[in-house]
Amino acid sequence: MMKPLWNKLSTIGLGEGMEERERIKMRLLNQIASISIIAVLTITVILIIKTEPFFVILHNTSTSFIALFILYLHHIGKFELSKHINCFAFPIWVSLLVISAVGSYGATKVYILSVLLALILYEGQTNVKWLSVFWNVLLLIFSATYIQKYFPLYAAEINVIADTIATLTAILITVFIMTVYQNDIAKFSYQKDDLVKKLKLKNKELERFAYITSHDLKEPVKNIESFASILKNMLGKEVHEKELKLVDVIDDSAKRMSIMIDSILTFSKLNQDELPMEKVALEELVVNFKQTHSKLLLDKKVIIQSNNLPVLSGNKLFLSLLFQNLLENSIKYNESATPIIDISHQKKEGYASIQVKDNGIGIEDEFKEYVFEPFRRLHSRGKYEGTGLGLSICKKIVESHSGTIFLESNEGAGSTFTFNLPHSNQNNN
Repeated sequence: MMKPLWNKLSTIGLGEGMEERERIKMRLLNQIASISIIAVLTITVILIIKTEPFFVILHNTSTSFIALFILYLHHIGKFELSKHINCFAFPIWVSLLVISAVGSYGATKVYILSVLLALILYEGQTNVKWLSVFWNVLLLIFSATYIQKYFPLYAAEINVIADTIATLTAILITVFIMTVYQNDIAKFSYQKDDLVKKLKLKNKELERFAYITSHDLKEPVKNIESFASILKNMLGKEVHEKELKLVDVIDDSAKRMSIMIDSILTFSKLNQDELPMEKVALEELVVNFKQTHSKLLLDKKVIIQSNNLPVLSGNKLFLSLLFQNLLENSIKYNESATPIIDISHQKKEGYASIQVKDNGIGIEDEFKEYVFEPFRRLHSRGKYEGTGLGLSICKKIVESHSGTIFLESNEGAGSTFTFNLPHSNQNNN
């Protein structure tokens, strides 16, 4: 009977959507409030049996109402308010008990508990945490100084049994906090690590599946493309133009599917194995792109400007693909008479920041957060060709080099892709 009741009290206010650390803290506070209520009621019974003055009994019993109020706040979802009451308001009440009656059993020990709770409850909130610690120490000094210099407002002899129970309760709660909370956190950390391992394993399996599936699809798609070309040559001029267009549609669809499969294969390879690292001259990658895309650059009158880009540690093949995708993207989404792409860099402490800036069509604010998502297309295929994987591959490449990438853009005013890569890179796959 006691265990179900204890479990019910411990889980008051715990919601499904709560972050696990907050759940652990609320459960801890529920348990401390429950222990406090039991201890206070026990002391109250002793005081009544010992026929202590009503004022002392009332003072003692009032503490249980605060603990009940804490549980009520959890029930209605006011955990932040509950934390503030525990660490700021409750110590004030303790101070009033200390200065009003000598018989405020175990009152001064509560400050220690409040400090300990503040360190736990305000984890990650540094300013509030240390403010609470300072507040409790200040109240402790004030109460101790008052007792030394002045008589209590209501003098009463200390009941040894009640005071012992209060002291033991304070010690019990302190030990309870240190053991239960640490055990819960350790258990949570273990479960989190285990979940991360399982997710990584599942991701590896999915990536492997995508790789194998895409690889197996290449051959039939190539066959469709080849047979469509053969069929078109065989038919020649013996059929109507309408039928030839249908064959063209088959051929075009097969080519697009082939490009898509190649992109998926590339995307999947990025997390398959550790990337071999070497010193890569980024300026050389830009020069190579200009040479391999010379006809495209000439036809579209593209100007690519770069100067003394750094030499970094990385995978040459994938860094080359990174520049290729970003530069092709800047050319594709550019309707200027003379597309201009400026590649610059800044030296930062521990890493290099590379900017690829263009004078293209730009991107609307509402779509910026989606550009790196796989298969996310912002324009119709009829207007701009593509698989929707180019920028996703860029993000994967940068992250596989322990870097970050982000976009700055205004519609009609071009885009700037910035990626940060460490000077010395150790693969983190």
